[in-house]
Amino acid sequence: MNLEVIIPAYNEEKRIAGVIKPLASFRFIKKIVVVDDGSADRTAEVAAEAGADLILTHPCNMGKGSALQTGIKQVESEIFLIIDADLKNLTEKHIESMLFHFKKNPEVVMVNGIIKKDASIQTDIQKLITGVRLINKEVWKQVEKEKIKKGYEIDFLIYEKAKNLGEVKTEVLEGLEHVTKMDKDGFFRGTFMHLVMFIGIVIKTVLRKIRNFFKLK
Repeated sequence: MNLEVIIPAYNEEKRIAGVIKPLASFRFIKKIVVVDDGSADRTAEVAAEAGADLILTHPCNMGKGSALQTGIKQVESEIFLIIDADLKNLTEKHIESMLFHFKKNPEVVMVNGIIKKDASIQTDIQKLITGVRLINKEVWKQVEKEKIKKGYEIDFLIYEKAKNLGEVKTEVLEGLEHVTKMDKDGFFRGTFMHLVMFIGIVIKTVLRKIRNFFKLK
C-alpha cells in the first residue's frame, strides 16, 4: 500500500524537518504534501529542503481545517495519512502498525495514532483530537459536508464522522513524542492556549450539534 501524507503546518520551521525526513525514507510513502497555513517563518522552505513533494501555502492563517481541506484535494488514494508537523521520533514501524489494522479488517475506516500516557483519561482525549491519523477518504467526504474550516474542532469532527461510518481503531505509538504548546510558548501561556483550544472545541461541537438537531426537525 502506497500512502500519501498531508502535513498541516503553522510556524513549524524548527520542527517540520524532523517529521518529513523520516517519512521521505519510508518505502511505502508515495507523496508528502505540506500545507503552510500562513506561517510567518521559513516553514515552507524548510519543508521543501527536507524532502516534501508538494508545498501549498495559504496567504494567511486559516486554521487546521482549511489546511487539511487544501491538502486533501491533492490526494488520489482511498487511504491517506494526516500527521502533525511537530512530532519527534517518528519511525516506519509506527505507520506500519497503523496500516496493519486496515489490512486485517476491511471494516476499519480510520486508525488513530496516540502517544502513550499514564492516565487513561488522557488516552481517551488523545484519540478524539490526535494529529496522527490513517484515514479512509470516505470519512473526509462526510467531514466536508459540515463545511468547517477553522480551529481544532476538525480533529474531533473527523473522529465523530469516522465512528458513524465504520470501525475506528487506536494504536499506541511507542516512543513517539509531541511538542506541546507549553514547550512552544512557555508553561503559563502554553497551558492557557491549550485550555482555550479545548474549551473552543467543546463549545463549537455543542453548537454544531444544536444546529444539526434543528435542521432535522
